[in-house]
Amino acid sequence: HWIEVDLRQMPADQRQQQAVQLVEQEANRPFDLEKGPLARFLLIEIEPDDHILMLTMHHIIGDQWSFGIIGYEFALLY
Repeated sequence: HWIEVDLRQMPADQRQQQAVQLVEQEANRPFDLEKGPLARFLLIEIEPDDHILMLTMHHIIGDQWSFGIIGYEFALLY
């Protein structure tokens, strides 16, 4: 599941606060174990060269070891 949010149309002084609110909302959004998805990506565009990418996964599909591999792969590709 992939969601993109473009905040560039907002006044520059409000973008960071809105991004924080979106991240908090996503972090607190429950998972539906029957319907899924069990992993969600949220991409927030603040500036043309400034983005936030958030991965939210239910613990049923990953553990600390898996998160370490995912973090390593993201860092390597970035």
